[in-house]
Amino acid sequence: MLLLNRYTYDPATDFLADGGSARVYKAVDSQRDNLQVVIKFYYHTATATFKSNMGRIKTLQHPNLVALYDYIELDIVNAFGQTDTLRIGIWEYVPTDQKDLSTASATDTEQAVRELLAAVQYLHQHGCAHLDLVQQNVLLSDQAPLKLNNYELMRSAPYTPDDQQNDLKAIGQVLYGLLGGAATDNPNPANLPSHVREVYRAMIAQCQTTNLEHGAKSADDLSDLLNNYDRNQRFDAVIALNEEQFISRYRFDPDADKIGQTDYSLAYQAHDNLLDTEVELEIFMLDAQWNGAKALQTISLKQYAHLFKVNLNSEADMYQDALVGIRQSHAQNIDTNPSTVGNMPMDMGIEPPDGTAESATEAQQNRNI
Repeated sequence: MLLLNRYTYDPATDFLADGGSARVYKAVDSQRDNLQVVIKFYYHTATATFKSNMGRIKTLQHPNLVALYDYIELDIVNAFGQTDTLRIGIWEYVPTDQKDLSTASATDTEQAVRELLAAVQYLHQHGCAHLDLVQQNVLLSDQAPLKLNNYELMRSAPYTPDDQQNDLKAIGQVLYGLLGGAATDNPNPANLPSHVREVYRAMIAQCQTTNLEHGAKSADDLSDLLNNYDRNQRFDAVIALNEEQFISRYRFDPDADKIGQTDYSLAYQAHDNLLDTEVELEIFMLDAQWNGAKALQTISLKQYAHLFKVNLNSEADMYQDALVGIRQSHAQNIDTNPSTVGNMPMDMGIEPPDGTAESATEAQQNRNI
C-alpha cells in the first residue's frame, strides 16, 4: 500500500500494534532513502486536540525520545459515503529486542537509567508528561540509546504537576521491572536481585513514597540521587573523630606550620603523635551548603594515605564537620599561598570552586567511592 505517494507498507505483514489511540504499521519512506518509519493512524481524537498536541510534540527534540517526523490530516469517504478525517503521525522507527537490565553490565545499566531520567526530565521541562510510562514504552537495544515511546497520548486538558508526579512514580515501577523485579504496582526494592546497586533501590523507594519530604519531586532529584548517593554513603562511612581526639593526635602550629591554601582547604605540616611521624594535613571545612558528596567531588582519594572526618565542637553554627586528608610528609606539597592564617579556620567562609575538572580515570574512581 502506498500512502501520500511516499510511504510504502503491507497491512498484513507490517502491522505492529493496535492500541487505545492508534493502529500502528512499519513503513518505508521513499523520499528519505527508504528510511524505515512508523505510521500511526489515530482514532477517537478531535482535530483541535490532534493539531495542538502533535504540533507541540514535533518541537520536542531529544536523543532519548522517539522522534515525530510529521503529522497529516486527510479527508476520506468512509464505507457509508460520509466524509471523514484520517489523522496520521509519522514516527521514527526504533528496532528493539525489549531486553531488560537485570543482566547488563554496570556501565550499560547506569547509562540506560541516566537516559531514562534525561528523557522524562526533558518532557517535564517542556511542560509535558508521558502519562503512559510503562516498561513496554521504554525501548532498549544493544545498538542504540534508550528511547521513550508513546508519549503522545491525546488529551485536551493541559498537563499538570500531578501528571508529572505520576510519571515519577512510574519511573520507579519501570526501573523495578528493568532491573529484574516482578511486575507489580507496588515494587519492593528489597526483592530485587542482590547484585542491583543500592542507589537504584533508593531511587525506586523515592519514586514510590508519597511523603513530600523524602520522595522525589522531579526527575532532577533522581539524577542528583544517582550522582551523589554512592559518594554520600562513602562519606557517611568515613571514620569520624571528635575535635579533642584530632587535636591530641595531630600537633601543629596554625601560624608556623601552614604550607598551602586553596579556595576550599588549608594544608599544614604536622606531627602524628600516635605514629610518631611527620605528616601533612589538608583540611576541608564543610558547612551546611557544602555536603560530603560535593567535598569528595573536589578531591581524588589517591592523593591521601588516610581520610577522616572531624566533628567540630566549635560554637560557629556555619561549620559542623571538617574532612581531613593525611599525606605522608615526603609527598609533594600542594601549591602554596603566601597569605597567613592566625587560627584554625573554624570561622572562615571557605567555599568550593565553581567547577572542578576531573580526568576520566579520576571521575570513574570517584564514582566508585
